[in-house]
Amino acid sequence: MSIQSAHVGITWIPLKDILRPIQPVLDESKVESMVCTLANPAEKYTYRPDADESETPLPAVDVLQYRRPEAEGRPERIFNFAMGSCHRLSAYTRSETEKVPAKVHKVTLSQLKMYLGASVERIVSE
Repeated sequence: MSIQSAHVGITWIPLKDILRPIQPVLDESKVESMVCTLANPAEKYTYRPDADESETPLPAVDVLQYRRPEAEGRPERIFNFAMGSCHRLSAYTRSETEKVPAKVHKVTLSQLKMYLGASVERIVSE
């Protein structure tokens, strides 16, 4: 948890909807440990949309969310970007988890450009 997300609630996002534009460099032992935690949590974990972070098997991932407005024949679309949390996201992927707990930070296109540079235009125009 970062200082920016300390007071942000958890939203459950489909893992398939999270874009990871930066290739992760993983510590495999860390990912495997997280996979084990997901498979055998200390207490039986049950998904609840209103769960707080203390009730999830792994800490929530931070997600930058950009809402592309409808324009020029393109429909409105929501893009969810994860710049970090690579070990947790890899563990969720290997565990075939459908939804992950996320702390969503809404961003503008110019804010997203600070992370992705000029390539953001190509990504959000798709």
